[in-house]
Amino acid sequence: MNMPELEPFDFKTASESDLKKEYDRIASEMIDDQYAIEIYFTMEMFENFKELPSILQDGEQVLAFCSGYAFGKDHALLGGITTDGETWFIVVTDKRILFINTGKFSGLQQISIDFDNVNAVSGSEKLMFGEIRIQDGDTERIIKWVPKKMIKPFTYAAQDAMEKRKKANAQSISPTPSNDRYAQLEKLAELKEKGIISEEEFIQEKKKILAKDT
Repeated sequence: MNMPELEPFDFKTASESDLKKEYDRIASEMIDDQYAIEIYFTMEMFENFKELPSILQDGEQVLAFCSGYAFGKDHALLGGITTDGETWFIVVTDKRILFINTGKFSGLQQISIDFDNVNAVSGSEKLMFGEIRIQDGDTERIIKWVPKKMIKPFTYAAQDAMEKRKKANAQSISPTPSNDRYAQLEKLAELKEKGIISEEEFIQEKKKILAKDT
């Protein structure tokens, strides 16, 4: 599912009122139900959203966000940070996935996962809530108690951003003069090793590179 193209929003210079408008815009794109928006997109989530200008890179755009209890593989640690019993704000941008926690006692905590390192993002729904799973190499990060209506928009946004990153990486290894053939093949093998492209895509791109030099 392709997400709509974004009108660039400058987080770095935005006022609080501008941030609230952008927060509301993204929420309305994720869920077409004003009653559900008022329930799920809380002021507590907006307090986390207000931290984004200090976290995002220049020009980085927010595609979707949600909140839930985040766990690492052992259900206690996430990127070395204890998360048990705490709600995290999880953001999909056009570059990465961010985990943000502005706990009263722990202060601002954040974890960033670049899309080059994300293997898969999936979601499952139950009656009112569900969970989102993010596969990052050998690490599976689980976000539980996510409102059901947030799960598909969040996972679709992440999957779409991953696909765009994959295409951009593929373009970066497009055929160039023959003396660069080995550099192209090395880059291709690196993308395959990271799980960004599949074995089938690796073979197809390898054939293209080799064919240009015959």
